[in-house]
Amino acid sequence: MAEKGVVTSKSKKPMIWTEQHNEMLIREMFLFEPWKYRKGSPQRGNVWEQISASLNDLDDPKFDVTQKSVRDHYNLLEKQQKKRLRDEEKASGISPDQSEFEDAMEDIIERFMGKDEEDQKKDSEKKEKCEADASKILEMRQSAMESLAESKKRKGGDQGEKRKRKMSNGSDTTAYLQQRYQMDSELKREELKLKQEELNERKAQQDSFITQQGALTNVLKDTISAQQRQQEQLIQQMQVQNAALIALMQNIANKN
Repeated sequence: MAEKGVVTSKSKKPMIWTEQHNEMLIREMFLFEPWKYRKGSPQRGNVWEQISASLNDLDDPKFDVTQKSVRDHYNLLEKQQKKRLRDEEKASGISPDQSEFEDAMEDIIERFMGKDEEDQKKDSEKKEKCEADASKILEMRQSAMESLAESKKRKGGDQGEKRKRKMSNGSDTTAYLQQRYQMDSELKREELKLKQEELNERKAQQDSFITQQGALTNVLKDTISAQQRQQEQLIQQMQVQNAALIALMQNIANKN
């Protein structure tokens, strides 16, 4: 069973969360799917904002919440769910039976955890690639330095060969500087490539978010239109029934 909680909202008095409030929160989370976006990202924050706005539009039960209060209350529900499972497993040694609400909570928790693990894996792979590229460039620099040192060490001879040695050293230094410039350029290209990949990924996430929000907006519009049509049909039916009732009453009155 879900426990009652208290979360501070816009009003001065805190809103009391009931089981019905909790169930509506879970329903909206499945609709907007905040776990699809990276933890701490603006996209996930926007989804929490939409969930709070959707809840505040409800008449039964009545909500008075903010983005932060909704997110904080979900975190409370998640902690309660995890603690309950741990306590019951310790007491019985087997997985306990769960209500539909608790099954839904477990499903949502697993979705958040799966997204977090996926993002951590991507971050780890990017970090390893950067470290490998940097290590490769450092090895190339070290090899160039060692080659230059060995070249200088081999140089010797009498005073008559000083001029020739000087020219050779100058050539080696130029070659080393060229090689170093190439390695620095390669490192900068790799850094720019990684930054561009990260920007492309963020843009793809933003485009996906905008597309999904557009689809949700269309679904809500269609639902509202369908409800309006149903209300109009109901009003028409009531008008026809009222007219028939009035006609019947008039016929009865005329006969009397």
